[in-house]
Amino acid sequence: MCCDMDFIFWISCAIIFILGFVCARKDSQEGLIPNKYTHLGIFIGVGINFIVHTFSFTFYLYFSILVLFYLAFMYLQRAIHLNGSTLGTGDIKYFLMIYALLPFNLSVFAGIPLLSVIFWTIVISVFMAFYKFFYFSILSRIAIFRKLYGSAIEDNSLRLAPIIFMSFIIVFIMMI
Repeated sequence: MCCDMDFIFWISCAIIFILGFVCARKDSQEGLIPNKYTHLGIFIGVGINFIVHTFSFTFYLYFSILVLFYLAFMYLQRAIHLNGSTLGTGDIKYFLMIYALLPFNLSVFAGIPLLSVIFWTIVISVFMAFYKFFYFSILSRIAIFRKLYGSAIEDNSLRLAPIIFMSFIIVFIMMI
């Protein structure tokens, strides 16, 4: 190890907070996550882990998993596109950015902090979907709730990047 892991942890988390906020905001406003942000985060994460774990087995394992996930989702996106459908992989690249930036040796096996982020993303998504269902079936019929929420809640889609960002914040608080 050539660097202090606490320093690496705080730098990595700061980058995730900055890029994560930008990705979440873009996703909620425009409905897509630009590759320039996720690719930048992945590149920085690989660079940090390369410096910290220079040519160790840990780095090779980390990098191999990252590349395999990235290639799998890129080929999946292309295969679905050939059928005439579309699949946005911005959210997947956002998860990969978090995987790339979280300090790798925080866990016994590669990606435990990422699995925590995925777990909280699923939990928050289920609660948001339940709330949307509850709103559309009951609360939207009551005038005061319609006045409070306006048309902002009328969109029945769930944007995943803000949920991933909130999930990372929960995991970050649990890690510190």
